[in-house]
Amino acid sequence: MAALSDIERLIALEDIKLLKAQRDRFVDTKDWGALETLHAPDHRSENGDYPPWTTAAEMIKNVRVIMERLRTAHHSHTPEITFDSPVRARGIWAMTGVSM
Repeated sequence: MAALSDIERLIALEDIKLLKAQRDRFVDTKDWGALETLHAPDHRSENGDYPPWTTAAEMIKNVRVIMERLRTAHHSHTPEITFDSPVRARGIWAMTGVSM
């Protein structure tokens, strides 16, 4: 598999950052349907003290319960994105979350 060119890598980084921004916004607006469309069905994530979530549906179900009575504002910054291949990346984001 060919490596990403510098331009392809920069475009992919911006696409990933846009995806994360949309994800934060959909969580804050509780648009669960739109949030789920941003994730592959086999989505896997880890979120603090919770056990890993292994599907998009499981993640949406749990986040929805956790945030049911919260008003939130998320701000993600300083991403650390690593490309495992031209079609697979992983990342860690510093994030500030405010609950009201």
